[in-house]
Amino acid sequence: MKVTNIIICGALLACSVFVLSCFKNPPEVVVENNDFGDKTLVQVFNATVNSTGTTHVFVDGSPVTGAALTYGTLFPSSAYAFAINAGLRSFTIRSTSAGTTQTPIVFSENMVSGKNYTIFMYDTITAAKQVTVVSDIVIPTDNKARVRGGCIFQTEK
Repeated sequence: MKVTNIIICGALLACSVFVLSCFKNPPEVVVENNDFGDKTLVQVFNATVNSTGTTHVFVDGSPVTGAALTYGTLFPSSAYAFAINAGLRSFTIRSTSAGTTQTPIVFSENMVSGKNYTIFMYDTITAAKQVTVVSDIVIPTDNKARVRGGCIFQTEK
């Protein structure tokens, strides 16, 4: 009796493992876009002093930030940049909390296809400003490394 129970339990276990191992391919939720031919890549750096954790970036009236930007953070934080369509784009960077004293930053930029831009937010929350710079990324054709540097300081002996 014990042997038959063990055999039956083993057979049921084997059948259930077999059934559970057969699965359907789940539907693709997000389609990966690898064609950036007509896109512009943008980063946003928040250097606005005392900016709250409710600052969001909007492009053409649509939000592009899921998580809010806080002082000293870069958006996107987990990737190089976010892609938008090239051309004249309207940007709004503002706090979404009610009763905030943070000045919204509203500006338009003509984004060139294939270029990389960084938008720097700076100053204080009551006088917030922005500057947009082109981030030229040059991939060397030779086998040498390029280091983006600042000042070199030497001390006298």
